[in-house]
Amino acid sequence: MNYKLHFVFLLLSLSHLGIRAQFNFQVGYAYSWSEFSKLNEIINNYNKLHPEFSKKMGSLNGLHGIILGLRYQYPHIALTGSWSNQINNKYSLSPPAGTSTVEIKQELFYKNQIFSLGLESVTGMVSVGSTIDFRIFGIKGRHDFDEGKYNIMQVQEFGSNFYTQLDFPVSHRMALLLRLNYCFPWNGIDLTALDKSLNPLSSPSIKNEKFNQFGISLIFSNGFQERY
Repeated sequence: MNYKLHFVFLLLSLSHLGIRAQFNFQVGYAYSWSEFSKLNEIINNYNKLHPEFSKKMGSLNGLHGIILGLRYQYPHIALTGSWSNQINNKYSLSPPAGTSTVEIKQELFYKNQIFSLGLESVTGMVSVGSTIDFRIFGIKGRHDFDEGKYNIMQVQEFGSNFYTQLDFPVSHRMALLLRLNYCFPWNGIDLTALDKSLNPLSSPSIKNEKFNQFGISLIFSNGFQERY
């Protein structure tokens, strides 16, 4: 996709500039939590319509995954660019008709990719930052008897992210960041496709929800450390 190529080009450009200045490459892991109330309402309805389940479909409580980023530092402020890939999966089990020896698994795979550009303070161990995000949220499914996944829905949207972090420089070339953040999409996500996929015999109702998320991240920042 063109927007991915543009984003990679921007990150590479920042990397080239950083060779001659204060440049950091960052890698870490993040967990984000949201209520996902409308989405879990669809899951609960699905479970109620299938009393034969030996294991109910689990509710979605959070997403987790890697973060890759670049930071180009000026004296008191930094430009940041990052990509995050957060995932989770849930499943249900049900016995097929006429037998109780083999269970059929129905799986849901959640994926939230976030491309971010932002500004961050540099002075001191406690810093704050904000980003503008481009998000790709998708859900795929898989039946136990199928070989591959099938697409249920995919939504592209913009959002914002605000965070504060503790910056622990461990050397002139490495720091450990502990980040707390709050992010939210600018528009809601239409979950009607998920409702139709799980509950095809029910009358679908439009489920539009904003996934406001609280998150925590642990990030290693490699490169010259202004705060050391």
